Order: sequence, then C-alpha cells, then structure tokens
Amino acid sequence: MSDAGNADLEKRLAALEQGKGSGSPPAPRRSPLLALVVVLAIGAGGSLLYLMSQPEEEEALPTATPDVFQNEGDGFGAIETLPPPEPEVVLVAPEPVEPNAELLA
Repeated sequence: MSDAGNADLEKRLAALEQGKGSGSPPAPRRSPLLALVVVLAIGAGGSLLYLMSQPEEEEALPTATPDVFQNEGDGFGAIETLPPPEPEVVLVAPEPVEPNAELLA
C-alpha cells in the first residue's frame, strides 16, 4: 500500500513542478504608483477633514477678567514674598558605645 501512496505523491509532485497544479495563477502585482496615489489621496482627505473640523475662534469667558474680582486696592497684582525661615539647629548627644561581648570572646 505504501508503493501506491508514493506513486500518487510522485505524480502530484511532478505536476506541481511542471506548473500544472490545481491552484490559480498568482495575481499580477499592482503598480507602486497606484499605492502612492492611494496614500496621497487618503492624506489629502484626512487633511481636508482636519481643517474643516477646526473651531472658528474661541470666545473669551467673562470670568477671565480680573476686574470682576478685584479692581482697586494697593495689593492688586503684587504678591509679597517672605524670606524663608532660618533652619533650627538641634544638637543630639551620641549614644555610648558598648563593646560587643560576642566579638570579644
């Protein structure tokens, strides 16, 4: 039975090597120029859509003006900075050192 299987396999292999396979011929490759045109068309369409979706002009909110909150006084617009406080020095007495009994033995 293995001889019959090998004969069939050899026939199919010979047919594939000669190009008489049952598969369809490969499709011809498309032009790179066509790919470039498609990419440029998609880019132009995206750019046009982006430009069309931009808002015209943003309106200033009425609360953005400071005169609503404070329009008179001597401290308007000036922030007073204070010097940083002096660091506090704390002295700590060192702990007495006791010899280690395990290391001395």
